[in-house]
Amino acid sequence: MKRILFIIVLLTVGLLFYSVAVHAEEAVKIIHTKGSVKIQRSLDDFWILAKKGMLLKENDKIKTFIASEVEIAIDSTLKNIVKLDQNTEISIENIKTKRLSLPDGKIFALIESLPFNSSFEVRTPTAVAGVAGSGMSVGTDGKTTTVSCFEDRAYVRGINVDATTMTQIVIIDKGYKRIIGKFETPSNLLMLTMLDREGWREFRENLRDHLDWLRGKRAEGSRGAAIALEEMQRVQERTEDKWFGDKENIYEERELQRRDDWDSPVPASSGPNYD
Repeated sequence: MKRILFIIVLLTVGLLFYSVAVHAEEAVKIIHTKGSVKIQRSLDDFWILAKKGMLLKENDKIKTFIASEVEIAIDSTLKNIVKLDQNTEISIENIKTKRLSLPDGKIFALIESLPFNSSFEVRTPTAVAGVAGSGMSVGTDGKTTTVSCFEDRAYVRGINVDATTMTQIVIIDKGYKRIIGKFETPSNLLMLTMLDREGWREFRENLRDHLDWLRGKRAEGSRGAAIALEEMQRVQERTEDKWFGDKENIYEERELQRRDDWDSPVPASSGPNYD
C-alpha cells in the first residue's frame, strides 16, 4: 500500500514539473532588465514593474524608458532572444508563431533555433520584418522602419493602405539594411554603419554573460531536483525496510504464540460425574 502511495506521489510530482515546462514553453520570459522597465498584462489597464524571471503571455506589453533595456526569451530553449533598447514598446502578438508588434522603438533579435518551416516576425506601423534563423535589428518611429541584418539573412515586406501585408518579400543580406516608409516598398540595400555594428557587438557580448548566468541557475535547479528525487528514494527505502521489519516482527510474534499454544499442556477432562 505504501509503495503504491509513493508511486502516486512520484507521478504527481512528475506531472507538475511537466505542466510547468509546457507553461514555460508557451510564455515569453524576461531574462535581464536594466533601468526602468514595465509590463502591462493583456487584461489590465495599468503598468507594473518588470522583473527578471517574469513570464509574459499573448497580448501582454512590455516597454523600456530612457537609459533602460530588457532581454526576453521567446521560448524555453534560450536560443531565441530579443532585446528592447531604450524607449521601446512591444506587444506579444502570438507566442507559437513568434510574432511581436513594435509600434515604437528598437529591438535586437538573435534567432538561432526555430521549428522547421517557421520564422520570427516583427510588425511595425510600416513593415513586417522577419528571420528564420539569423540576427537582426528593427527600429521604427511610426513613420519609417529600418531593418538591419547582422547574421545570415533577414526579410521585410511593406504594409498596404488597408493594413494588409504586401506580397513581395524583400531579402536583406548580412551587413546591410533597408528602410521602409508608410505604404512603400523597401528601399535599396544600404551598408551597415560602424555604429550599427557596434550596437550588435555590444548586444552579443552582454547576452553571452546573461545566458551563462541563467544556464548556471538552471544547472543548480537540476541538481536540486536530482537531490530531492534521491531523498524521496531514500525515504521510500527506509519506509519499505520499516514496513518489512514490522511484518517480520509480527510473523515472529505469531509463530512464538503458536509454539506456546502447542507446548502448553491441555487440561484433563473430568468427564461426567455419575455419583
